[in-house]
Amino acid sequence: MKKNRQTSIRILLLNICIAAAAVIFAASLVFLAGQIRDETYRDVQGYDYVYAMEEGRYVSMASTTIKARLHGQELTGDLAEYAAVSDYFRAASMYRVFNATSQRKRAAAQKKIMELAASKMGALSGEKDRIDQILARPEEVEKAAEQE
Repeated sequence: MKKNRQTSIRILLLNICIAAAAVIFAASLVFLAGQIRDETYRDVQGYDYVYAMEEGRYVSMASTTIKARLHGQELTGDLAEYAAVSDYFRAASMYRVFNATSQRKRAAAQKKIMELAASKMGALSGEKDRIDQILARPEEVEKAAEQE
């Protein structure tokens, strides 16, 4: 009986150790996946924006800009102009939503962001009109979002 009890205690301890090892292993996998994701991130290049802009994929440009900023990449020169285009698109999209839902203060804040972004577009300032035209037709925005 005593031997039986000792055996069951040993089995219980082994089960606890196995469970702890499984938890540590799972946590290690999650940590490793995060490290791999961070290590495989590459800095944004101009071509990341060029093709997206040519195809009118402003949602993709906005995503690229957000990722670059989250990873601490400084967007300068041409990249800053592309980022300004994506910032304008995001702000113009939100402006349209807030304006349509009568959220005047939020719409005004987005309008200021639009103006700031437009001032930073430089040679790409023609994209402002293209974005305004696309946003005037909601079906185009939905189509662009589906392509992402």
